[in-house]
Amino acid sequence: MTEFHFDKLVFHSDDGRLRDPGSGVEEHLRPQASRLLQYLLEHAGEVVARERLYEAVWGGKAVVDFESGLAALMRELRQSIREVGGPADAIETVPRRGYRIDARFCEKAPSTRRWRPWLPVLGAAMLIVGGAAAWGVWSLLTEPQPVEPPPADDPGLAIIPFTVYDSTEELPEHVDFLLADTLLAELLARPFEGLDLLGRASLRPYLDRTDVVSAVAENLGVELMIEGTVMAEPGSPWRVELRLLEVPSGRVSWSTTISGREAASFSVRDIAAQLADRLADAWPELRTGLRARSSTQ
Repeated sequence: MTEFHFDKLVFHSDDGRLRDPGSGVEEHLRPQASRLLQYLLEHAGEVVARERLYEAVWGGKAVVDFESGLAALMRELRQSIREVGGPADAIETVPRRGYRIDARFCEKAPSTRRWRPWLPVLGAAMLIVGGAAAWGVWSLLTEPQPVEPPPADDPGLAIIPFTVYDSTEELPEHVDFLLADTLLAELLARPFEGLDLLGRASLRPYLDRTDVVSAVAENLGVELMIEGTVMAEPGSPWRVELRLLEVPSGRVSWSTTISGREAASFSVRDIAAQLADRLADAWPELRTGLRARSSTQ
């Protein structure tokens, strides 16, 4: 049996048990989450690239949209660590590089106040020079420097196909999927700090379910979802509504509407671009509100 000890927790890699010996609380990780945690623990303190984690978790097998799958699996693992009372910041996201599990949690780190042969000489010189300035330099050389806490987890966002009411010939065929896919492409082209976008490939198994919102939230670990409607009654201006939901609660955090009065014709790309621009403008304030609500839960 292989055991890993980090913080106050014990992880058994053979059966995926993650437990707190003190409280007796334990979680049984799924095989993929178990392989992910084991690899991170084996390389504690090292920034592990996403490609290496893909090999460790899936063994090089073809995985559709593995970036989204890895992000969802990482959220699942972090949640399991929190469920057994582990440190919420044990796994750090290193932007554009990968992930790292903090080596401080894996073993009792040695004191940072190590002996340096040249320090006594320098100390004597400082005493000769004297004064508070010398003591300040000595403190900088011997005291451990503060470490910035890792960033909070980025929320995941999924876009489900728009619901179409009273379709007319003015609307393109399969506009429900076209609008969702084009909106995803437009969002990816804009700078959304602190947001993970999931592609439709990850959502395909859920699209025909009546409980798509709760199922996606539970299985893919997303916190946000975009749903929308397209209305085009004959003889009336078409209308596109978009809603940003917090899941699984279904709370509407933000919404916007574009109607035929604001565009000459129904252009999927133009409408998706307008929706993406509006969400990009609103995102900084939305992100602050979401973080504030998350911290109080």
